[in-house]
Amino acid sequence: MKLDSKELKGLHRVERRLVGGEIRTHYYAWRGGPALKERYGTIAFVREFERLTSDRKAAKTPQPTFQSLIALFKASTDFPKAERTQKDYNRLLDTIGARFATLPLSAFKPSNKHRTRGFFLEWRDELAKKSPRQADYHWTVLARVCSVALNRGKIETNPCERGGRVYTANRQEIIWEDADLEKFYEQAPEHLKLPVKIAEWTGQREGDILKFRFGKGDGTQPWYDGTHLFVRQGKSNTFVKVRATKPLKEVLDAEWTRAKAASPEEQSKRDHHILVTQRTGMPWSENGFRSSFGKARDKVPGLKGKTFHDLRGTAITRLAEAGCTTPEIAAVTGHDERYVNEILKAHYLAPTIKMAENAMDKLEASRVVKEKEVA
Repeated sequence: MKLDSKELKGLHRVERRLVGGEIRTHYYAWRGGPALKERYGTIAFVREFERLTSDRKAAKTPQPTFQSLIALFKASTDFPKAERTQKDYNRLLDTIGARFATLPLSAFKPSNKHRTRGFFLEWRDELAKKSPRQADYHWTVLARVCSVALNRGKIETNPCERGGRVYTANRQEIIWEDADLEKFYEQAPEHLKLPVKIAEWTGQREGDILKFRFGKGDGTQPWYDGTHLFVRQGKSNTFVKVRATKPLKEVLDAEWTRAKAASPEEQSKRDHHILVTQRTGMPWSENGFRSSFGKARDKVPGLKGKTFHDLRGTAITRLAEAGCTTPEIAAVTGHDERYVNEILKAHYLAPTIKMAENAMDKLEASRVVKEKEVA
């Protein structure tokens, strides 16, 4: 067998001149490594070289770490599609990666699951000292990364399963009561009232509401046709068709009439097909709307701390209190039913005065019927 020493990477060749002038060649697995005893050029020599260097090669081979799971998640179809959500996830993933990027995947073996879970929980506790809500956001994304990796066979366990929550939301912080909305409509600028009205009645996402148009157009953007609101939700890609209730329809139709009646000069300054606009008639950017909405909200006594997103909870609460089923609520908001149940259980179906009153009315009515039957 003819063998070139260059074919065995790292093989060290040393020539020594003996006393009699003869030159003898010695081979070592690597410079400073053990000498090979088998005759050079034979299969046995190659096998001996591979045996001596196997551990050394393994030590040099980078072992997969948690950073590879983050990369897997970002490249997967499980990664959120909405631009806003991707931005939020990337921010959280940067923080997670800064802490756990070099964590070896051996940490996810069944024998290490509880130890790794404790390690992750300690980190969440550190975050919670500054912001319990942010700690929960980070934990949710961390758990999602692990879930995707587990489903794709990259790790054996998910130590983040059923991790619970640190932040406990106060119902008053996440629900806009009727009095809150009345105060906002009385004091807020006109151009901010319409998006709030849409969210209040439909529970749609802020990003989708800002894209609504009058008329279908090319069908790629959410639209209002005079009776219904249609939206292909940017986050979930769910298609939703919601009838405009009378209070909402009155506001939408008034805005549509105003847009149609605008002079050519006014129309040249704005896209008159856009339903929700700035004071100037120009479309909103999400950051611009969020800033303007926050400033207007904070000027109304008692509303500081409530968010536009909380209006989704308000809509869900109203639908539940009205007796709507989970499928009916999901059909309006665009959530899947499992997620609707989770939201209702976690946030929106804490006992309310109205629901308690409804329950007692039903109980009283049933007793009256039974008493009449007995009589």
